[in-house]
Parts: sequence; structure tokens; C-alpha cells
Amino acid sequence: MLTAIIVAAGSSKRVGFDKLFSKLGDRSVLEHALAAFEEAESVSEIIDVCRDPTLVQDAINRAGFRKVQAVVRGGERRQDSVQAGLKELSAKCFRDADAADFSSSVAA
Repeated sequence: MLTAIIVAAGSSKRVGFDKLFSKLGDRSVLEHALAAFEEAESVSEIIDVCRDPTLVQDAINRAGFRKVQAVVRGGERRQDSVQAGLKELSAKCFRDADAADFSSSVAA
């Protein structure tokens, strides 16, 4: 079992707008990140760490992602957010992924 922890709790200060819900084609950045892991056979569950769990959970529900097992609030720093995701971890192996980093490979 492989768990993906998607860390999407940043403030998007460098970009100047909330990139998480920005559209790339017909999907938001968040939906693209979730879809990559949802479609990966090697990933059995997803943990999403974000700024606003209610808003993200609503987006997950609308899109119908089945592998998302937890949506948790991130911390002030990236390492705090990763730690929040790790606290939800039930698997022994995981893949940490930045929601806005499309250079990450999903293959395990």
C-alpha cells in the first residue's frame, strides 16, 4: 500500500493569487494533482494537507476522488504541513508531493 501526501497548504505569495484553485484547462491545479494519484495503481490512499480543509473537501467531493482518506489543515511552514500529513499516515511507504509541482513522478 502506498499513500500520497499532497502538501497544498502554501499561501501562494510568490504567485500573487491562489494557484490551488486556478484552472489549467478544465481542472484546477488541485484536481490535476489529485487525479494523478487517483489514477496511479500504486497509490491506494491520498492525504491532502491544505489551508482550508472544508473548501478542499468540497472540491474533492464534487470531483468524486475516492482515494482521499484525509484532508487536514497544514502548518505555518512546509515541514509543519508535512508533519500534519504524516500524523494521518497509516501506510509504511509514502510519496510526498507538492500540489503545484508537476515535475513529480507518480510511478512507484
